[in-house]
Amino acid sequence: MYQDIVYHGTQEEKDEISFKILDIVGAGRITYESYEEFWLSFLKMYCEMFNYKIQIDDSSKEAARQAFKILSRDECDYFDFEMFKACKQEYPMLLEWLDEPESMMKAS
Repeated sequence: MYQDIVYHGTQEEKDEISFKILDIVGAGRITYESYEEFWLSFLKMYCEMFNYKIQIDDSSKEAARQAFKILSRDECDYFDFEMFKACKQEYPMLLEWLDEPESMMKAS
């Protein structure tokens, strides 16, 4: 079913899958701690798959913080699915690192 939605689903269905992947604890809302945990795990997994050695520096962590501030509308300490969808509409490139993780890392 996952692949069917990824290849043939509506944008809403694809957004829901992306949100669920980010929602590590399944709470329906994503805190910065959860977002950062996912982000670091994702980069490590990506690098291991392609045999990269990475060093995540302060500027990449700051970029993650800034993205989270946008997702949470800088109003609260979490974002939910509705906020996620709104941000994807308003800032379509905000989560490009999911598709292009090398943009957030430096090879060593």
